[in-house]
Amino acid sequence: MIESPFAAARLRPSAVKRFMKVENAAAVIWKTLMVAEGRFRRLNAPGLLSDVADGATYVDGARQRDGQNWEEAAG
Repeated sequence: MIESPFAAARLRPSAVKRFMKVENAAAVIWKTLMVAEGRFRRLNAPGLLSDVADGATYVDGARQRDGQNWEEAAG
């Protein structure tokens, strides 16, 4: 699963609504995104991301044939 960079910011809308100035709200959103960025990690194979989005299944880095279930692929 790939997490959106803005998922953390979406969790804080009520906190941001309390600020009267746009600059203050923007500062809170910016800081939230900077903290969330520390949890991100680089994808191992970004070139395969489009295949996964199209429904391809990978187990331990090897693409599985269509119709093969997880139990067969695992062992």
